[in-house]
Amino acid sequence: MKILVFNGSPRPHGNTAAMVEAFAKGARENGHQVDVVNVCQKKIAGCMACEYCHKEDSGHERQCVQKDDMQEVYPLLDEAEMGRPDDRKLKSSMTLFDAATESLDVFQRILDKYYHGKKDYRTLKMLGIK
Repeated sequence: MKILVFNGSPRPHGNTAAMVEAFAKGARENGHQVDVVNVCQKKIAGCMACEYCHKEDSGHERQCVQKDDMQEVYPLLDEAEMGRPDDRKLKSSMTLFDAATESLDVFQRILDKYYHGKKDYRTLKMLGIK
């Protein structure tokens, strides 16, 4: 299985990085391919809501008009394998991380790309956000 992990911590040697590395090591030892994206080390701009990526039959579906480091992430997202529970986990996680971080737009961009910008209502409800 191809697994993609987003590390949103700005500390390259912190607790989150250690947890991500432990997970990735265990997954690799069990035959999985793991890619880790350290989003704080990337230059990823926020969504401009221009709808460029959503224009059907344009030849540029799912491509952003902004040419930033997200261009490196798109192929990894396309190759990552997600099943039914995994897509819910991704949507919920991206909703949670977007709510928790004001400076990182990458989580909203993933929601935009895969869920038409819609956040997970169950996660928002648990957070007390309407």
